[in-house]
Amino acid sequence: MKFNWLSDASVTISLAFGRGSLTEGFPTITAQIWEMDVPLPQQFVGQLPPFPDLLNSLQQWQTVYLALAQRLQLGRQRQAEGMRSFDDDDDDFEIEEDAVTHVSQVSFEDLSQRLQRQLNEWLLSPGFTPIVQALRSHLSPEMPLRLILQTDDPHLHHLPWQGWQFLVDYPLAEVALSQPQFYRLKEITPQKKRQQVRILAILGSSQGIDLTAEQQQLSEIPDAEVQFLTQPSRQEFDTALWDDQGWDILFFAGHSQTEQQTGRLYLHDGPEHRSLTLEHLQEGLRTALERGLQLAIFNSCDGLGLANSLGNLQIPVTIVMREPVPNRVAQDFFQRFLEGYAIAQLPLYQAVKQARRQLQGLENDYPGAAWLPIICQNSALLPPTWLQLGGLPPCPYRGLNTFQEQDAAVYFGRESLREKLVERLQSQPLLPLVGASGSGKSSLVFAGIVPQLRQDARYDWAIQVMRPENDPVAKLAHAVAMWQPDISETKLLQSFRGDTQSLGTALGQIQQTQPRQTRRLLIIDQFEELFTLNHPEAQRQFLDLLVAAIQEAPQFVVLLTLRADCVGPVLEHPGLGKLWQRHEPEFLLPLSRADLQAAIAQPAALMGVRFEPGLVEKIITEVQDQVGNLPLLEFALTQLWPHQEKGWLTHTAYENLGGITAALRDYAEQVYGKLSADQRPQVQALFLQLIQVREGAEATRRILPQTEVKAWPLALQLASERLLTTNRDPIRNTETVEIVHEALIRHWQRLQGWIADNADFLRWQTRLNNAIEQWESHNNSDGYLLRQAPLVEAEFWLDKSPDRLSDAQRFFINLGLDLRTQEETAIALRQQRELDQERRIRRGAQKLAVLSSVALVLLGLAGGWTWWERQRSLRIIETVSINSSATTPTLLRDLPRFLTIAQRRQNTGDFDLAIAYYQKILQEITKLQARPDLAAAQQQELQSLASQTEQQLVALIQQQKLPTLETALAQGEFGSLKPETNLLDYEDQYTPGALRETYGLLLRPQGTNADLNQDGEINNPTEAQQLPCQLLQDLEALWRDHTDQQCGFYGDRSFYAAPTCAPLQGRTLTETIFVGDYEAIATQLKACQVAPESADPYE
Repeated sequence: MKFNWLSDASVTISLAFGRGSLTEGFPTITAQIWEMDVPLPQQFVGQLPPFPDLLNSLQQWQTVYLALAQRLQLGRQRQAEGMRSFDDDDDDFEIEEDAVTHVSQVSFEDLSQRLQRQLNEWLLSPGFTPIVQALRSHLSPEMPLRLILQTDDPHLHHLPWQGWQFLVDYPLAEVALSQPQFYRLKEITPQKKRQQVRILAILGSSQGIDLTAEQQQLSEIPDAEVQFLTQPSRQEFDTALWDDQGWDILFFAGHSQTEQQTGRLYLHDGPEHRSLTLEHLQEGLRTALERGLQLAIFNSCDGLGLANSLGNLQIPVTIVMREPVPNRVAQDFFQRFLEGYAIAQLPLYQAVKQARRQLQGLENDYPGAAWLPIICQNSALLPPTWLQLGGLPPCPYRGLNTFQEQDAAVYFGRESLREKLVERLQSQPLLPLVGASGSGKSSLVFAGIVPQLRQDARYDWAIQVMRPENDPVAKLAHAVAMWQPDISETKLLQSFRGDTQSLGTALGQIQQTQPRQTRRLLIIDQFEELFTLNHPEAQRQFLDLLVAAIQEAPQFVVLLTLRADCVGPVLEHPGLGKLWQRHEPEFLLPLSRADLQAAIAQPAALMGVRFEPGLVEKIITEVQDQVGNLPLLEFALTQLWPHQEKGWLTHTAYENLGGITAALRDYAEQVYGKLSADQRPQVQALFLQLIQVREGAEATRRILPQTEVKAWPLALQLASERLLTTNRDPIRNTETVEIVHEALIRHWQRLQGWIADNADFLRWQTRLNNAIEQWESHNNSDGYLLRQAPLVEAEFWLDKSPDRLSDAQRFFINLGLDLRTQEETAIALRQQRELDQERRIRRGAQKLAVLSSVALVLLGLAGGWTWWERQRSLRIIETVSINSSATTPTLLRDLPRFLTIAQRRQNTGDFDLAIAYYQKILQEITKLQARPDLAAAQQQELQSLASQTEQQLVALIQQQKLPTLETALAQGEFGSLKPETNLLDYEDQYTPGALRETYGLLLRPQGTNADLNQDGEINNPTEAQQLPCQLLQDLEALWRDHTDQQCGFYGDRSFYAAPTCAPLQGRTLTETIFVGDYEAIATQLKACQVAPESADPYE
């Protein structure tokens, strides 16, 4: 099928239903496939059985919908003061007296689902299956399709054909209705050549609705001449239709309704002669059609009767609403349609489809909105493009979007490389295409290689395309199933997950049913997603399948596109690495100056548009040194296109854009600037959702399903602005969204700022998503839940930013937290049982008196609590684990997080755990400061963090621990060093009292835990530096205050002896508490100004 820019290059499928009804069935249904430049169609025949239940469901749905619509209308009428209702003959919504008028949206949704389900069941009937199979065998998913239903059965007109399950696999398909009889009119050439699209816009009765939006939208079309008639008389309307210059489009907004097989328009709000049928304007309409009228748009209620009347006059295309429509829905659809058709210049069917799908964002308030718009087509004519109506030539550039197969005619610059790659595909089973992001890999494949293969005289190529995304094996199963529709995709997936040879086996079976010259090409686009979005087990499973099939399956060829920075992981797989040695990758180099010249100038030349002298060279000079330049180039040319002057693209227009880089940045800022204050934070959150950041790598795109996007209407809005792109995942049967291109990530400074501000969260979120995928791939095994440091980190983000996490992420983290609690409880119970058993044995040996049963219970509880506190303190130290082997930047990032967790623990009263965090942070800072690679700025950052942490630790000890010491000192309970103890008895070396408390605060976990190796000594400067100055000063002051200044860390010039300190038998605290490196201890005491410089540690 050759490209023709005067049409939309679609394939047309017509389904002629013939005679029949839903109650009698349709005994003969004829399907035809019409292709561009192919004069005769392919034809298939089938039938559909009676299905009266479907008719009943449709009638129930219509009744409930009308009741909902009337309720919405009446609600708005009550809000408008002075608004007068239509008379009884002119009601917009007519409901029988016994009809349902008290309905809920929930029941309506149930009816909608039932109606759609029954329609799909009907279309799965055995008599209709041959048609479906024939269509699938002749169509590919990337084809734009027009599906035209030729029938005069009014019930078929009202069914939701857009939801037919068959169309899910054809995302570029849209449905239209057609009369069974159709023919072409002889067109009269207008007397004067039109320079713009001529639109006759009738603004009819506006009672209860506001038509100013439609008037403004039409007025803003740059290449249209619009004549408005506001609430005209019948004569004024008819006179306008006879205009000598003719009209391209007839537009009507206001009130209308269907009356049997015709339609009625309400032209004005007056009491008389306010409405008419199109039969009243028959001669004027016929003349307008002969003078070029090609499109009628009725942005009004219940327009199928109007479409029928115009269809009898053989108008090419009519767009109507098939049921009563709320004003908001009508306005929104028309705006989106104009944006697609007149501004973006999409083919008419694609513009309607895009605008209709975007109505889904309104369905919470306006149920069924996306079902309402429908195209009514004269099957003898092609739908007009905007250019054919007299608009600007369509833009041949693709902005940030990838060139597709239908863009082959406007794809230039890689001709010699394309020929080389096609030859390689004809002779080898694997071709890796490697290049930098933005180098044009995907465009070369889809617009260069694939069209060339379609014309290959040597082989018939059966081509399927996939992206790995976050479930590569499922995507692979779907792609393979598309080659053979009668193969179960579910069974394929099951076999792929269990047997690495199953892909090759399935391909061999498929090949046996095909001619020998058929080669199957699997295009794996954006192959790097296998490594950036999937855990190692999923990567291995997919690569094992692929390698086995490449080696064994006959006539199976794989073409993959890969970012250059992801080559390493590919080579790590032994099987694929060997294949790469045998079939060397093709590295995509930047376009040469001559290729850039072709890519810029030749697409415009096809449209009859030229560049001012020197402009192409100017653009080449600017873009040639830009990394990933092709998306920037295409986007700038796309932005430049509407500013052409009489077929010329000018220096002035290009300079007004700001050049290559500024064009994208400024456009993104313009879109952002149009958002409301409420929308802007939502946009930031949405873009950050669509970003992933891996350690040591640039930020990349992420695909999200609609279910994970809270602001879906906003996502659709940004997709219409071409900053995001939406698609449909056929496996999960859900809409998806992603950033349109990674060039937007690299060159929109505002987005770069958002990423920098949230880099820690984004990197962690990527790790979390990988953990979730690994957990899911192992059947949700507890062994793959988060534990230890990763769980602590997840707990931090769950506490800090719960709104930024999806339901699935929160659920996964909470599973880990619950498991940790269960394990701790189990350990506690087991140890409690062991402790109880030990006590029973000891009590029996000592022949203790038997206590009462109640006393035993109390004693057991008390003993259990003591044990639990001891175990908890040990658990705290194990829990607070920081990856000491991590890189310096990683630790500098992570340590402040742990400080935040410690502060949160302190605020919630978990003082022991808070102290453990503070201790661990100080220990890691000390280790980190000793690293030779530490920069001065990093040293300063660490010192600030250490100071802050130490202050928090000391303040907590002052608040929670020092009062116990002060009480002991005040009561004269100093304690003493026990005889015959050793250093590993720790605080048990002392009798209860102030000495024991002081030792614990300085060396043990309940204080500063300065004894890092738990040997009972301070035996090096690192341990001595763990003694906080403020705490040493507090202890010195307390001991001096309660001993008449006689006892402290030093005596008369000595750290050893204090002859006047009777409570310590003439010793200092230094000598009584510390063992080890006295010089290091003395240095710390002096540095903290606790002892004078003259004090000698050895005297």
